Amino acid sequence: MITRRNIRVDSEILKDIDFYSEKKGFKNSNEYIGFLLKKGIDEEKIKESNTYILNEVNQIFESQLYLFEQNISQRILKLISNLAIEQGVLNLLLSNSLELGDEDRKEARKIVIENIKENNNLFRYAKR
Repeated sequence: MITRRNIRVDSEILKDIDFYSEKKGFKNSNEYIGFLLKKGIDEEKIKESNTYILNEVNQIFESQLYLFEQNISQRILKLISNLAIEQGVLNLLLSNSLELGDEDRKEARKIVIENIKENNNLFRYAKR
């Protein structure tokens, strides 16, 4: 459906429209103006959809990055906790005596593991 509408345009732009509509083989300048408007509107739609897609990709990237950070953090905390347990065992053994048996080592390990569990599996320098 074609609707009539009057639009005010600078005379230089009107000369360019007439020149290019004739050069490109359009029936008249109205057909060329319609072509240009359609092309411009299509480009705007593409820009808007690309912006939407880019936002979606960015959100996916950020969520994947967050999951990766959480995974790495959990692994590092587990390693640190294991090291803290072993360090605690060594400290207890050294502080008591160097001539302790397996039972003493197991008891020392239990004490250290309980301490770590009390601190939510995190190593703490001092109890609060």
